[in-house]
Amino acid sequence: MLCHLSSILWILIALGLGLVGIPLPLPFLNIVVPLIIWLSKKNQHPFIDDHGKESLNFQISFTIYSVIAFIIFLFLLAATCGIWAYTSNSTSSSLLFQIALVVGVVFGILSLIAGIVQLCLVIFAAIKAKKGEFYHYPFTIRFLR
Repeated sequence: MLCHLSSILWILIALGLGLVGIPLPLPFLNIVVPLIIWLSKKNQHPFIDDHGKESLNFQISFTIYSVIAFIIFLFLLAATCGIWAYTSNSTSSSLLFQIALVVGVVFGILSLIAGIVQLCLVIFAAIKAKKGEFYHYPFTIRFLR
């Protein structure tokens, strides 16, 4: 029983530390911290190994989706700014500035929603792990099997 409780504790720590990338703007911190814990503890219990791989798969997938979304945002912003720079009259410049502003606000809102979804999914996985159950994150690419 103690081995199982220790496993649950390490899973909860790894899951929780995967969230440090949300408020801290340090790239890939949400992957590195759980990876270190998983690599150091995966051989202690199959439960840690399974949850660690699942958490890492989710964090890697989420990071890839975030990078793709950011590239799309930059493309839309660059396209808008390019059109804005190409047009010289003040009416269309004002409109394009407003469009660029809307693109930025929409991206910000979508980023906030994505962070909340990430937070909720990790909390849900932690609750399942605490109960001794396994959880498969949705929309996750299985890099580690």
